[in-house]
Amino acid sequence: MSWIDIITIIVSFSVIMIVGLAFARRVSNSTEEYMVGGRNLPWWLAGTSLSAGSFNSDTPLHNSRRAREQGLGGLFLYFSQVITQSLASLVFVKFARRSGINT
Repeated sequence: MSWIDIITIIVSFSVIMIVGLAFARRVSNSTEEYMVGGRNLPWWLAGTSLSAGSFNSDTPLHNSRRAREQGLGGLFLYFSQVITQSLASLVFVKFARRSGINT
């Protein structure tokens, strides 16, 4: 490794440590606080987070394979999932917040 790589690693770890220590004072011991953020997020942001959580690092690999094997028509399932999951999360997250459940 060159010196620039070592400096980059040291700076990255330092920033992570500083941010972690700065936010350590805001830590709560409650499981509910950790899981749902104290219910301080607006419902639309929680729904967006729910939708975004399903699109992970293997999604591009899976979809490129599907396009190769089935053509562009095979990607319809992916694009329809984006639309339907976004709409469903925007509808159901509002009700889940009102009922006070944890999932």
